[in-house]
Amino acid sequence: MITRYGYGVVAVVLVLTVGGTLAVWCFHDGPVLRYGVSGVLVLLLGFTVNFFRDPERTTPQGDDLVIAPADGRVIDIREPVEQATGVAPGA
Repeated sequence: MITRYGYGVVAVVLVLTVGGTLAVWCFHDGPVLRYGVSGVLVLLLGFTVNFFRDPERTTPQGDDLVIAPADGRVIDIREPVEQATGVAPGA
């Protein structure tokens, strides 16, 4: 599934990929150029689709959980310390 913010970008890259591949296959005889340009355009399309993907996520349920944003990991939880005084707020 693609996020709705990426529909336009993916559509443009898809059109460029198809158009570029057709153009190079119609107007050039060299197989290295044909496969090279086609391969680069397909890789660009794959990167774009991967960038704008929106997978279904299941959030674990529980009272003592800390949920990490953006599929990351929570590696440290501690009280904030003010830079000027070096003391935790409210202490």
